[in-house]
Amino acid sequence: MDAGIGAGRGTALTVSKSPKSSISVTDQSSMFDYSALRHLPANDATQIDMLHQLFESAWKSFPQGIILNKTVPSIDELRKIIGQVEQYERLGVDDIKLKKLSVDSLYSCCRTVKAKKLDRVWGLLDAYQKFGIDFFEPCKVETDGQKGTLLPPIIEQQTDGKLVIVDGMHRLFQMATRTEKQQAVCLVVSGAGALPSTPIHFSEVRMSPTKVPRSENFANYDHDLFRDIKAIDRSLKSR
Repeated sequence: MDAGIGAGRGTALTVSKSPKSSISVTDQSSMFDYSALRHLPANDATQIDMLHQLFESAWKSFPQGIILNKTVPSIDELRKIIGQVEQYERLGVDDIKLKKLSVDSLYSCCRTVKAKKLDRVWGLLDAYQKFGIDFFEPCKVETDGQKGTLLPPIIEQQTDGKLVIVDGMHRLFQMATRTEKQQAVCLVVSGAGALPSTPIHFSEVRMSPTKVPRSENFANYDHDLFRDIKAIDRSLKSR
């Protein structure tokens, strides 16, 4: 339909799809027949009104459309981007690497992931596969008319060698539990200092139906050490 026109004005187009009654083994065309019908307000005001009502009742449940384009930022560009976070301000290029990691090797700062956020991640995973891009390589992303840059999950490597997720847990959790993929490209950071909580192994993270307070979601939580990852998100919206 013509967007924002309303019933009785503009036009609407409906397309029906039906299986062909017979298919030749040498026929390489579609197995379906398509039929399009244009509705004009002078003749089809009732149908246009019905289509508007149907769309208004259904559109909120439609899957989110996401377009991804792989990008290859330099390590120095990545350093400047994540430098928005206080603990990453003084990192050098040698402290930052892009690596493909197995979820079995990862630990987490948090104990839970919020179920509602997992639903939104599913469309993103589908987009990675649709565009033939490895989970979770750096990408230019376009959705809901907005453009930006999507970084891989941020992993901090501790002095004892532990690889701890500080951002991107929902993406990694959904990938590991809803797909066959168990490896993802991550942004690995070294030398960022003490963590805001005692890490747990990835396998111990559980799904929660509601948001859990930080004091409960993080073991031995220290607010002064919390990573303000949203500062990176705000910077990436314009990139």
